[in-house]
Parts: sequence; C-alpha cells; structure tokens
Amino acid sequence: MLDGICPKCTSHSVYFGERVANPPYGDNTILISSGLFASSRAPLSYYVCINCGYVESYIYDAKSLNDIHKTWQYIPVKRDE
Repeated sequence: MLDGICPKCTSHSVYFGERVANPPYGDNTILISSGLFASSRAPLSYYVCINCGYVESYIYDAKSLNDIHKTWQYIPVKRDE
C-alpha cells in the first residue's frame, strides 16, 4: 500500500493517517515489552483503502524498531525441503 495501490483490490484509493483512535478506545500504539517490568510503546501509521476497507499498519520510529529487534522473537524463513 506504500505505493498507493491496494494489494487486495488494486484500487488507487489509498489514504494515510497516523491518528486513527483517541482514548479511551485506543492510542494508536503497540506495546513493546522488554522484560517483566520495562516496556515502551511504538507509534503506528495506517494506510487504508477506502474502496475495500483493507488496512495496513507500519512502525516508522527507528528506536521502536530497534527495541522490537532486541526483544521480540525472530521468525526465520521456512524453506521447502
């Protein structure tokens, strides 16, 4: 969707937003847990196709991406054998 084309319906009706919900319903972030007590939040940006309703979310903050790299489980590529 970053190219302005919806991957689901191929529409060019893609819009961008950073603030989708306001408290108390949500704060447009995800929790990055880095241990039992310490955590931080990563801000999300959204791309929405107004033709079919498909939504993608992205994290652009470099610190948040680095925190995820250090604390979340890596998923290796599965190769066909």
